[in-house]
Amino acid sequence: VRGGMEYSLLPVEQEHAVRLGEGWTPLVAAPRLATEVGVGQLLLKCEQTNPTGSFKARSIAVGISQAVAFGFRRVIVASSGNGAAAVGAYAARAGLEAVVLVAEGTAPEKIRQTQFYGARVVRVRGLYSNSYALADDLARRYRMANLTTTFNNPYAVEGNKTIAYELVHQMHGDVPHAIFVPVGAGPMLVGIMRGYRDYQELDRIAGAPRMVGVQAEGCCPVVRAFRAGEGL
Repeated sequence: VRGGMEYSLLPVEQEHAVRLGEGWTPLVAAPRLATEVGVGQLLLKCEQTNPTGSFKARSIAVGISQAVAFGFRRVIVASSGNGAAAVGAYAARAGLEAVVLVAEGTAPEKIRQTQFYGARVVRVRGLYSNSYALADDLARRYRMANLTTTFNNPYAVEGNKTIAYELVHQMHGDVPHAIFVPVGAGPMLVGIMRGYRDYQELDRIAGAPRMVGVQAEGCCPVVRAFRAGEGL
């Protein structure tokens, strides 16, 4: 157990665990930014220090571990970049074949990073949704573990709980008033929320933070759905 984190709360058996040193990213105070936005204290969780450069290392570490436990030899992912790199790295670590589907407009730097790990990268015409649908079809047809980091793979979502576990320890049991999370489909927000609930059930903390999802104006389907009252 590292730093008191409850690995027993994750769906991973240690004998199948695939790790590259992910997690325990720095929590950095940002006093000038706090003053600018008008809050007393603002802390930044620096997820870029994960081994593949993003928080996706957490979710893929758990997803790959379960793929190994279930006996998969091949994995597939549809990604816009960060998930692709994480799958490439962790699949290489586990000795699994990785197929990565990316949209045509994906940043070349992310593609090169993914290829560096030995993954097979396939550019798919059109929007990301085309890659998503194709990954789902190929996974079913050829028995490949689908590690697409939306809510498609429930084990991968659980990997994001480790952010909450770390925050509890890094803040010495204090619970922040609110956590602002960048959201695509939202698995990181949900994972963090589940992590705090885990510690509430264990009586490690007295409450849970307010969770705030943030999307860019150019791609904000969750915000639009929320404002329209859809799915509430």
